[in-house]
Amino acid sequence: MGAVPHWLLAGLGASLLGCGTVVPLGVAPDDDDDATTPEAEPLCDPALGFSPLQEAGFVELDRLAVSGERAACSGALHATAGSTGMTVAVTMSTWGGAGTASLTVRDLLGAPVATGSGLGQGDSVEVTLDRSGEWLVELFPDDLQEPVNDYAIEVSCLTGCEARFTRYPVVLVHGMAGTDSYLGGYPYWYDVMPGIEADGYLAMTPAVDALAPPETRAQQWSAILDTLQADGQGRRFNLLGHSQGGVDARYLATTLDEGARIASITTLATPHYGSALADVSNGVIEVTPLLSGLLEDAVSALTSAIGLGDAQLLFAAEAMTRPAMEAFNAATPDHPDVTYYSWSARSCGLVEFGCQADMGGETIAPYLVATYRALQLLDGDNDGIVPTASAMWGEHLGTIGADHFDEIGQLVGQTNGDYDHRGFFLNECFRLAEAGF
Repeated sequence: MGAVPHWLLAGLGASLLGCGTVVPLGVAPDDDDDATTPEAEPLCDPALGFSPLQEAGFVELDRLAVSGERAACSGALHATAGSTGMTVAVTMSTWGGAGTASLTVRDLLGAPVATGSGLGQGDSVEVTLDRSGEWLVELFPDDLQEPVNDYAIEVSCLTGCEARFTRYPVVLVHGMAGTDSYLGGYPYWYDVMPGIEADGYLAMTPAVDALAPPETRAQQWSAILDTLQADGQGRRFNLLGHSQGGVDARYLATTLDEGARIASITTLATPHYGSALADVSNGVIEVTPLLSGLLEDAVSALTSAIGLGDAQLLFAAEAMTRPAMEAFNAATPDHPDVTYYSWSARSCGLVEFGCQADMGGETIAPYLVATYRALQLLDGDNDGIVPTASAMWGEHLGTIGADHFDEIGQLVGQTNGDYDHRGFFLNECFRLAEAGF
C-alpha cells in the first residue's frame, strides 16, 4: 500500500479530536441529519501543475527495469541510451497508481520525440532513434491528483539492435601540431571515423590551435563542448586525447572545473611526466655535442615530415618539458568526477629484434629514427616522441607497439607491425560502452 495522503490524515484527525464525542476507530457515529462530508483537499494546486523533476537512475537498454516511487504532484525522469536507427520500446512495466499514466521520450534539448497517454501497467511507447547516446524518459500520472505510487520502467530494443553506442559521445582530442586536416589536407585521425560511425557510435574530431600551450587549447576545447551541448549532442563527454591532447583534457577537467560534463579521459602516448626531448630542445638540460647534433637532425626530420618550422615546434614543446609537467601535475590533480585511463606506446629499432617480437613487429619510422635514438639514451623505451613510462596515468591499459605517428594512422595510413589504428579506436569506443560511459 502507498503512503496515506495528507488530506486523508487531516480528515481522520478532525474526527478523533473534534469537540464532540470521541468515536473509537471502527465504531460508526450516530446518524446526524445535519452532518456533511467535508470535501477532500486537492493534493496539488491545478494552477501550478506538476513539480519539477529530479533525475533518477539510468535505464540500460535490454536490462532489468528501474523502479522507484513517484512523489505526489510530480512525475519521474530517467535517462536511457541507444544507437542511431534503433527502434526501442519504453515500457511502464510496473504502475501502482489508480489511474493511467503518460510516457514521453525527449531529446537532450527537451523536444518530445514520442509520447503516449492513457497507459497502464505493461504498456509501451516506441521510438526510432536518430542519434546515438542519451535520451530522456518522463513519466507522469494522467490525473494531477494521483497520490504517491510505485512504478518501474524498462527499455528494450526492437530493431537495429546490432548497432553500438556509448552513453556519452566520444571526442577525439588531437595533439601538438594537429588540426582537423593534417599534412595539407589529410585527417589527423586518419581513416578512424568511418569504422566508428559504421558501428553506430557518436564520435567527433573537432580541432583547436595546432601550436599553443594547454591553457590556451583547453579554453578552446571548452568552447567546443559548449557548442556540442547546445546542439543536443551530449550532456557529458568521453575525451580521448593523443599526445598533448591528453594534457589539454586534464587541464580542462581540473583547472577549468569541467568535471561535471567530462565522464572519462583516455590518453594515448601523452607525456604526463614530460619528455627529455623537450628538455634538450628547450635548453632545460645540456647534452654532449654528439647528442646535440643528433637532436638537431631529429627536429629537422620531424618538422619536415609534418610541415612545420623548427622554431614553431620548439615553442610548442616548451610546455612538455619534465620540469613544466612536474609543475603541471602538482597544480592539476585528477578531478574526482572523472575516470582516467591511459595507453602508452613503444617502438623498436631496425635491429632490435627482441623489442620487435614483444611489440608485434613494430619498427620506428625513418623520420623518427633520430628522436627515437636520442630519447632511448635519455629516457629509455619510447615511441619516437614520448617516453613509454611518461604516458602512464590513471588506469594504465597497456603498451601498444607503435610509433607516435602510427598511433593515429599517420603518415597517411602507413603504419607497420601488427598495430591496427582503426581497430584500436573502434575498440576504445567498445571499451567505454562496456564501462557504462
